[in-house]
Amino acid sequence: MDVKTLTRFLPQKTQRDAWLAHKAWVAIDCHNSDQQDESKYCITANLASELLDDNVAAVYFPAKGALAPHDEQLYVSLKGIAGSSRVDIE
Repeated sequence: MDVKTLTRFLPQKTQRDAWLAHKAWVAIDCHNSDQQDESKYCITANLASELLDDNVAAVYFPAKGALAPHDEQLYVSLKGIAGSSRVDIE
């Protein structure tokens, strides 16, 4: 598979370059068994939104199998999840 195919889901050249050069990743999870899964997503989405910076290429949502590229909408989407009780990631 060529480089262009591997990174076509990322809208900005800087994101594509970061994806190809990345050397690390961070996982955020909530292991509180007393909480519903939707609440756990609210908590982790809020934390992830505050960790966004120019080094972030994308955020992966395992429950939805969705990878959201870091664009101008990602922060707003994460804050929307953080403030709701359901997850709307397509």
